[in-house]
Amino acid sequence: MKQEQSFINTDQWLQTIKDKWRHRTPGYLSRIRHGTAAVVIPLIETDRGVEILYEVRSDALMTQPGEVSFPGGKIEAGEKPEAAAVRETMEELMIEQDQIEILAPMDGENGPSGAPIWPFVGMLRDFEGTFSKDEVDHLFSIPINWFLKHEPLKHKAAMVTLTDPDFPYDLLPGGRDYQFKKRYRDILFYQTEEAVIWGVTAQMTYSFVQFLKSKNMV
Repeated sequence: MKQEQSFINTDQWLQTIKDKWRHRTPGYLSRIRHGTAAVVIPLIETDRGVEILYEVRSDALMTQPGEVSFPGGKIEAGEKPEAAAVRETMEELMIEQDQIEILAPMDGENGPSGAPIWPFVGMLRDFEGTFSKDEVDHLFSIPINWFLKHEPLKHKAAMVTLTDPDFPYDLLPGGRDYQFKKRYRDILFYQTEEAVIWGVTAQMTYSFVQFLKSKNMV
């Protein structure tokens, strides 16, 4: 087949790509952008010292009812992750923006759907234990010192590729014998007196505690 002649000035074209895209902020592919979320890892000060605050999600919710989580939710179009985390925390804990002091961003984690979750460590000021009963069943908090003394349980889980009935195996090397790779990840569990903290919430907790240890802050 005769190829069409290109009249593109290659150097100019490459320079245009650099000019327009070089300084953009990388995002995620559209196939996993849906469900991208942000949360606050909320800290409160009590007579036991600084504690991490957790929510138990309402049983009336469609997704993950009864699960232990941090306040947060989906990032809206055009919204920055930190702004989304603060907005959702205000709604779920029924507090004002000036009661949330964002201290630092943490590394993103993969959520249950594979979409990223962006956590931010935040200190809650003058918090009186309020929450939205539409989204939250109840709250509890665990002293940071507890996590320093208790390592989480770690168990591995495999993520496998499941195909639809019409999957075109004939396009793959080896056809139906093609070996899709399994992806393994650690699932963490903290067994506290109040509840079992597990999954991505436990992973974000663990990452935060490890950060504190690495910086000799505890």
